[in-house]
Amino acid sequence: MDDPSARELRHPAQPLPAETLPQPRTGRPWITLGFLCLIVSAVLVAAHWPVLSTQALSFDDDEAIIQNHLIQDPGWHSLVRFFSEVRSSSVISGYYRPLTLVSLMIDWAMGARPDDLRVFHRTSLILHVLSTVLLILLCHQLFGQPVVAAMVGLLFGLHPLTVEPIAWVMERKTILAAVFCFASINAYVRFARTGNRSWHTAALAMFLLALLAKPTSAPLPIFLLLVDRWPLNRLNRRALIEKIPFLALSALFAAITIISEQSVNPLNLPAAESPLHLPLRICWLIVFYPAKILLPIRLSSAYVLPNPFVLSNPIVLAAVAGTFTLIAALVLSARRTPAFWVGATLFYVGLAPTMGIVGYSWVVASDKYAYIPAVGPVLVLAWLLGNVWSGTTGRAASVAKVMILAAVLSAAVFLTIGTRHYLKAWRTTASLFNHMLALTPDFPDLYLSRGGDLLNRGLTEQAMADFEKALELDPNNAAARRARGQVLVAMGQDRQAVQEFSRAIELEPRYASAYLDRAEALRGLSQFDEALRDYDRAIKLKPRFAAAFLSRGNLLSSLQRYREAIGDYDKAIELKPNHADARCNRGACFIAIGEPAGALSDLNRAIALKPENPEFHLNRGSAHVALGAYLQALDDYNTAIRLDSHLASAYQGRALVYWKLGELGKARTDLEASRRLGAAPDDRLMQAIGATSQPAD
Repeated sequence: MDDPSARELRHPAQPLPAETLPQPRTGRPWITLGFLCLIVSAVLVAAHWPVLSTQALSFDDDEAIIQNHLIQDPGWHSLVRFFSEVRSSSVISGYYRPLTLVSLMIDWAMGARPDDLRVFHRTSLILHVLSTVLLILLCHQLFGQPVVAAMVGLLFGLHPLTVEPIAWVMERKTILAAVFCFASINAYVRFARTGNRSWHTAALAMFLLALLAKPTSAPLPIFLLLVDRWPLNRLNRRALIEKIPFLALSALFAAITIISEQSVNPLNLPAAESPLHLPLRICWLIVFYPAKILLPIRLSSAYVLPNPFVLSNPIVLAAVAGTFTLIAALVLSARRTPAFWVGATLFYVGLAPTMGIVGYSWVVASDKYAYIPAVGPVLVLAWLLGNVWSGTTGRAASVAKVMILAAVLSAAVFLTIGTRHYLKAWRTTASLFNHMLALTPDFPDLYLSRGGDLLNRGLTEQAMADFEKALELDPNNAAARRARGQVLVAMGQDRQAVQEFSRAIELEPRYASAYLDRAEALRGLSQFDEALRDYDRAIKLKPRFAAAFLSRGNLLSSLQRYREAIGDYDKAIELKPNHADARCNRGACFIAIGEPAGALSDLNRAIALKPENPEFHLNRGSAHVALGAYLQALDDYNTAIRLDSHLASAYQGRALVYWKLGELGKARTDLEASRRLGAAPDDRLMQAIGATSQPAD
């Protein structure tokens, strides 16, 4: 089979001549390709099926779904917020990724929940299958070998490195961006083959969607230029001009990413650590990723650099030697074919935004980073196998095809075993972080994350042990200080907690959440003026901080500054329209200032959002009493008592209603019940119904 790269275009402005690329025949080859895609899809679903039952929440999943009220409130309001909050998001820190958030919001509307991730994983698995099919179609477009394209797609789709983007909920961004990137490349190749400008427009539109899913899709224009060089063999001035709109989009989203990331995570240059740090890091990553592709073992979401990270370390020295060996091999191969150096360049250009040239994350390397760049090795493998598949004749051809099939199927079996094995680590959040800590025992962020999971499950002592370990490894970790303070609050040690929150603020002066936590602890110590100052600081640092407005409103309400509290609840509800607690508390303030009619709409909405909350029914009962709607109040108090039989104020409220309705016996019984449960005595009510210290008959 001739190397397509050896052929030249006669007229760059025209579609590729028929002989430049293999021309898949109409009819049966496409039917065959469709059938093969169905088989590959079925195998991928079967191999990854256990992901549907995994329940692990990884590093940023808490922020992405548990605390993200816009995802939990599907609708146009959330959609507009996702796309309009460009410079900084009010619900998730970091770069602009509205399409990913919309995708997760749709899953939430379909029933996905933090304690049941099946719908999230189902969508990610479907997208993974789709991205694999798009790679198969791309290989077929470029090399015209349906069986070979399917085999290469099978190996990509089964690879254990694909587990992390599927099982990690927030990594929806990676798979979604990959689907649009691969669709864009397919459309571009179709444009190159036909000259139809509609395909060029489609490629650009797909690229825009990829950027809206994940801005690290930005290298795609370089992907297209490299594909122009090989295998399209059309890299020329015309091809460069065609990339101008793609490059403009890349530049725009690069600027947006820098701005949005800088607002929460200031960028830094790793070279500042030492002159050799960045070159050594790049060399290590150049070798690290191919090693994980060829031998996908000891996989994790948290890889660290070798320690010590110096040239005298044999591992680092081996990485440098491996880098230069790879470069030499690619240079030598370029004399015969551009395939290898183009494929390698595709891979490493795709990895470039994550190589640490500009530091924006503590993550050194990650499986998910290789997902989109894998298009480079996939194309090279498809070209190699295609040459062997169709490059021999007679009996030798049959033997070659049998050997290729046997090798691919054997590799597929081993990859499936590896994928299934790695999926076991994702069964629960605890198992995931235990797995990562077993591989990387000295990584403070892992202890911090596992401690957070333990704290959420009420295991305060174990959580404290993990936070202490994180601080031992990194004494200046502000997040660990804050987490330790949260444990102390849970233990009732507010004074010690204030000290930890203060230390976190010293380490990170713009830590809005630490100010909020310290304010809550100060409120517990009855230091209300100091607490209000911290609430103010938190809101100044994070003007769209709904939780801070709610908490400050609660304190103002407890101080009987109801009008001011209503103002804070207004802001919390503006930011989070379905904030049930804010609506309930605002309703209580309306009752306190003598506006029960205004309270009802808030309380009705709060109960619609959380019908099982007894406090909401209690407050609405009070509103109905103030309006003279005693029968409706009675229903609310009955519901509150059914939901919480120890709610003393509900018995007291019902006693008042019974008295108003003339049922004095029931009123006395409820009043005594409220006293036994610790309610403050209402002397006027006791006098009115003639209650005694003994229970009524």
